Amino acid sequence: MLRRIRGLTTIIRQKAGFFSSFLSQFFGYFSFFRHIFCYYDENRYA
Repeated sequence: MLRRIRGLTTIIRQKAGFFSSFLSQFFGYFSFFRHIFCYYDENRYA
């Protein structure tokens, strides 16, 4: 029983690590594209 719980926690931790890395990548790309979009917006109205 305890071993099964430990296995579940390791699986959940692996999935959470993958999800957190995916979220960090997604927010990195989002901020990058938003920076480019704001740059083009400022240059278009200048």
